Amino acid sequence: MIMVDTKKDLEVRKVIKGKKPDFPRTDANKIKRLSRSGWRKAKGRDNKIRRRLRGAMPSPSYGSPKSVKGMHPRGMFEVIVNNVSNLAGVGKEIAVRIAATVGNRKKIEIVKEAKKLGLHVLNPRIWVKKPKETKKDEKKSTKDGGKKSAEAKDKKK
Repeated sequence: MIMVDTKKDLEVRKVIKGKKPDFPRTDANKIKRLSRSGWRKAKGRDNKIRRRLRGAMPSPSYGSPKSVKGMHPRGMFEVIVNNVSNLAGVGKEIAVRIAATVGNRKKIEIVKEAKKLGLHVLNPRIWVKKPKETKKDEKKSTKDGGKKSAEAKDKKK
């Protein structure tokens, strides 16, 4: 059995990915919308890059070590969670990512349950709404119950 040092492999992956060049899409310099998207394999019949006549092609040497492939930089694998019941089979060495489609109410429940189980949540951002001020609150906050005093009127003139 081979022992795997994931911390070392994560550092190796970080170095490899740091040296990796950008692979622009074909004609990215001519068409602006293509420059915003990443690399797409050239599939055209006469395409020079597909035929490897010019341009940089992605090389397999930029891949990460197998032991850390698909791993989060913290050294944990990720699991996407949609509701509280999905947390049942998750171990402590696995990080939890809440799905994008989950609403705020369910998200709060998931974060609370994950804390109880001692799990790490990668995106625990919860939106807390501020209570709206009613007209009664506004009147209370101003002097004289919302009525302007005689002094304030004199200052305006």
